[in-house]
Amino acid sequence: MVIAGRAPCYLVVFHSGGRELTAIIPPTYLGSSFRASCRRMLEEVLVPAGFGVERPTLPVKLLAVRTGLGEYGRNDLCYVPGMGSFARLEAFITDADLVDGNSAVALDSGVRAAHVRMGSCSTCSSCHWACPTRCIPSDATLINAERCLTYLNENEGPWPDWLGRGSHNSLLGCMRCQEICPVNRPYLADPEIVAEFDDAETDVVLQNLRQDLLPDVIRAKLAALDLDDYSTVLGRNLLALMGPAGTGKE
Repeated sequence: MVIAGRAPCYLVVFHSGGRELTAIIPPTYLGSSFRASCRRMLEEVLVPAGFGVERPTLPVKLLAVRTGLGEYGRNDLCYVPGMGSFARLEAFITDADLVDGNSAVALDSGVRAAHVRMGSCSTCSSCHWACPTRCIPSDATLINAERCLTYLNENEGPWPDWLGRGSHNSLLGCMRCQEICPVNRPYLADPEIVAEFDDAETDVVLQNLRQDLLPDVIRAKLAALDLDDYSTVLGRNLLALMGPAGTGKE
C-alpha cells in the first residue's frame, strides 16, 4: 500500500554572533507525523479485522511509479497529481487479501514500467539548467546521484573542490530543480517557520555532534524536525549557508 500526502517546505531560524539565518528544509524531511497518521488510519481498518500492518524499508518512489500513483520527473523525483514533487510517500505491507484472483491478474497486467517520466519533461529542461551541480542530464533517464547536492549534504565529509559555494540553498536537500519546475508552480507556497535556535543552541548544532552527544534540549528540537539523524552534518551545512555566497537571509 503506497500513500502520498502533501509535503510543504519549512523554515528554521538560527542565531549566531548577532546574525540571523533562515534556512529552508525541503519537502519530505518532516515526515514522521504523516507516517504515524497513515499507520494509524490503516490499523483502524485492518487490525479489528484480524490483519497486521507493517512498514518495512521499501523503495517508495519506485513503488509509487510502478503502481501509477506518480511519475518521475527529469530530476528523478516522484511527481504525484495534485501535489507535484511536494509529496511525502509512505509504503506499508499487510497480510490482508486486498484483491481476489481476477483483480490480481488485472493488477499485474497494469503494472507500469520501472521508470515512467512525465510527458512534460520531453519538451522541458529547466531543472537541467537550474541544477547547481549539473547532476541532471538533458538527454538521459537517471541523474548522477553522487553529484547531487542532496547526496552531498546528507553525507559527512568535506565539500568536493568542484562544488561552488553558491550551490548551497537548503539546510538539507536542494530546492533548485523543484523551484524551477513548471509542474510545481501551482504548489509553491511561502514556507512557515517551524523552529528557532538561539545563539547557544546554534553553537551546539555547528559542532556536528552525534545524537548521543547532543544536549537533551537540542536533540529533542532536532527530533521534532526529523533532523536528528543528520546532526553530524547540519553544522557543516549551516556554515556553508552562512558563507558570503550563501543564500540565507541576514
